[in-house]
Amino acid sequence: MKEQHHVELESLSDRSMPGLRREQIGDWLLREALASSGRANSVWVRGDPGCAVSTAIDQAEHWYGRRDMTPIFQIFDGNDPEIGHELDSRGYRTVTGAVVMTADLESLDSAGPTAGRSASSESPDRSFVSLVGDDDRLAETVMTPLDKCFVTVFDDDGGLLGGGLGVIDGRWLGVFAMNTRPEARRRGVARRVLRDLIKHGRHEGATTSWLQVMPTNGAARALYRSVGFVDSHVYHYRAGPNWRE
Repeated sequence: MKEQHHVELESLSDRSMPGLRREQIGDWLLREALASSGRANSVWVRGDPGCAVSTAIDQAEHWYGRRDMTPIFQIFDGNDPEIGHELDSRGYRTVTGAVVMTADLESLDSAGPTAGRSASSESPDRSFVSLVGDDDRLAETVMTPLDKCFVTVFDDDGGLLGGGLGVIDGRWLGVFAMNTRPEARRRGVARRVLRDLIKHGRHEGATTSWLQVMPTNGAARALYRSVGFVDSHVYHYRAGPNWRE
C-alpha cells in the first residue's frame, strides 16, 4: 500500500510539471522543458526500462545530448540500487531533490496568525510573476493543463508580501511556488496563502493535499508540519559530470 501511495505521488509530481517533450525507454520517462527545473528536465526512473540499466542510461544520455542538455535522473526511494551504482561509475553527482509531504485536507489546521489581504486568480498576475522571478521556471510550473489557483497576499498599502499556487488533480490539491518576501517572513503570510489554497481545494472537491519542499528548508517544513502535513518520502537527482548549478 505504501509503495502504491508513492507511485501515485510520483505521478502527481509528473503531471504537475510535464515538460514540453517526452519520450519513454520502457517504463522510464524522459522529459524536456525549458531547462529550469529538475522535475521537468529529468528522467523519471520508474519500473522496468525494458533493457539493461546501462543500455537505458546510454539511450537517455544520447537523448539529452542531442538537445545539448546535461542528463539528470530523478531517483526515488526504492529504485533499483543498480541504477545508482551505474551512475556512480559514470561520474554522476548527487543533487538535492525534495521531501514529499501529504495531509488529509479536512484535518489541515490553517488557524493561527495571518498577515495581509489576499487575492486569488486562475492565472498568474504580475505580482505572482515577480515572486517567482525566473520566467522559465514559472512557465514550467504553469504548463500543466490541470486547474490552478494563484494566491497573492498584500499589505494594507498594496505592497506584495507573498503568494502560492494550488493545482487540483482529482482528489489531490498540490501546493506549489510558495514564496514570501524576505522582509515579510515570520508574519503569517505563508499561513494566509495556505488557508486560501486549502479553502479552494475543499471547494473543488479535493480531499488530500501534497507538496514538495527542500530538505534544507527547515522553516517551511516546520510550517507545513504545524498545519498537519507529514513526510511521505524523499527523492534526489543524479546529474551528469558536466552539470553546473
